[in-house]
Amino acid sequence: MLLDFARLGYLRWVLVAIGVLVCAYLVLPIVFIVALSFGTSRWLAFPPPGWTLKWYAEFFDSPQWLGSLWTSAQVATIVMVLSVLLGLLASFAIVRGRFRGRTALRFMLLTPMVLGRTMRINPLAIILWLMLWGWLWGVPGLLVAVPMLVCLKIVADHV
Repeated sequence: MLLDFARLGYLRWVLVAIGVLVCAYLVLPIVFIVALSFGTSRWLAFPPPGWTLKWYAEFFDSPQWLGSLWTSAQVATIVMVLSVLLGLLASFAIVRGRFRGRTALRFMLLTPMVLGRTMRINPLAIILWLMLWGWLWGVPGLLVAVPMLVCLKIVADHV
């Protein structure tokens, strides 16, 4: 086994403490924002001056917000299903397939995971691109816009 806790001795507790600190570092901001969302102040003020469900009532009463939530849920569901299907098919092709270019396909699929998220893109460009495609073609336009934006960014980085 790569990491045997029985042989770590006192370092086991150091490792557990580091894990707890990292988890707290990642989760505590989310906990604070959720707690502040129940506050009576229009601005993020800690501690909240009072507690209310007003903001959630306004959210669920607004047809614009609910329409946006529904569109986001549709896009997320479609992208999730397509990603799982494409990933499953690609993994079967790489592991079980015997075809020319199999190694190249494996490297093309593994390179982004190895390099990490080194791509930087202007958030305003992303928002404008998604708004344009969503406005022109609706949900199918949003499904096409994201991969096209990534491809354009990759091409722009290599030219």
